[in-house]
Amino acid sequence: MPSGGRPPSIARNSTFTYKGRSVDVREVGAALGATHVLEGSVLRAGGRIRVNVQLIDAVSGEHMWADRFDRPIDDIFAVQDEIVRAVVSELDVELGRGEQARIWRRSTDNPEAYDLFLRATEFHLRLTKADVARAQELAQEALKLDPNFAAALHTLAITHYNQAVSGWSESPSESMDTAERLFLRAIELDDSQGTTFAFLGIVYLARLEHEKALIYAARGLETTPGAADTLAFASLVYIYSGMPERGLELIQKAVQLNPIPPHWYAHPEGAARIFLGDHEEALADYRACLKKLPDEIWCNVNIIVPYVELGMIDEARAQARQVLRINPAFDAATAVQVVRIRDPVIREHWRESLRRAGLP
Repeated sequence: MPSGGRPPSIARNSTFTYKGRSVDVREVGAALGATHVLEGSVLRAGGRIRVNVQLIDAVSGEHMWADRFDRPIDDIFAVQDEIVRAVVSELDVELGRGEQARIWRRSTDNPEAYDLFLRATEFHLRLTKADVARAQELAQEALKLDPNFAAALHTLAITHYNQAVSGWSESPSESMDTAERLFLRAIELDDSQGTTFAFLGIVYLARLEHEKALIYAARGLETTPGAADTLAFASLVYIYSGMPERGLELIQKAVQLNPIPPHWYAHPEGAARIFLGDHEEALADYRACLKKLPDEIWCNVNIIVPYVELGMIDEARAQARQVLRINPAFDAATAVQVVRIRDPVIREHWRESLRRAGLP
C-alpha cells in the first residue's frame, strides 16, 4: 500500500465531524448530487504529513476503501496525485486526458507557498480588519516564493478589494485598482478559475460598470459552473445589477453545492431577498451572518434596511451604531454597497433607510 503497511480499518459510521458539527455523508451526497464522498484527515508533525483517506458510498453510507499516506511535507502534491489515482482506480473510472489534466493542475509546485496560501485563505474568511490584513501579508509571502501563483494572486486581490469597500484602506481607489490588476494577472496565468472572473465582476460592479461586471460574472459561470464560490460571487453581480431572482437562484445553488457554506453566503441571499421585498427572510439571513461574522461590514449595513422596512427603528439605530464602530467614516451617500445598486429609485430608498437609522 502507499503507506508501506496495512491500511487503516474501514469505519462503518457514515457520519463525520466538521467544525464541531456532526455531518451525515448521505446528506452531503444528496445535497451535492454525488454518488461517492471522499473523507479524510491530515496530520502534520515536523517535516512529515500523514493523510488518512476513506471513500464512502454516499447513497448507502458504506465505506468502500481506506488508506494512509505517510510522506515528507515536500511530497504533498505527489500525495494528492496518488489519492486521485487510487480513487479513480477504485471506482474503475477512466478520465479523458483533458479532464485528468484539469484535476491534477495546480498553480504552484512550491509546498511552502501553498501552505501560506491556505493560511491566507483561512484568515481572510474571518472578514475582520486585522484578519484581512494578515491574509494580505501571508498571500504576499506566498507570492515572494512563487510570483506566478495564480491562486495566491486571487486571494491577495480580494484582500485589497475588501479593504477598499470596508473603509480599511487609506486610498480606496488605489486599493480597488490594485485588486483589478491582480485579478487580471491571475487570469493571465490561469484562466480556468471561474471564481477569479466572477470576483473581478464584483470589482467592476463597485465601479458602477454594470455591463462589464455582468460579462465577467457570466464568464465565471461558464468557466466553473459547478464551483460554489463562483456562483456566490456572480450572485452579487446579478443582484445589484437589477436581477435579484437570478442572484437568489445562484446563491441557493451555491449553498446546495457546498452543504457547509462559508458564513458570508448569507449576505448575497439576504440582499436578494431585500430586493425581492421579503424583508423577514432577509433579516433572518443577516442575523445568521452576524452571528458568525459580527464585524462583517456589509451584513451590518444591509440588515438595517429590513429593520427599517419592518418598523424596527430601535434595532436599526443600534445597528447603525455598530456600523460606525466598525467604520467611523461610513457615509450612506457614497458607500459602495449602496452606490453599486443599478436602479436609482432603489438606490435612493436604501440611502433613506440608512439615514433614518442615524447613518450620515
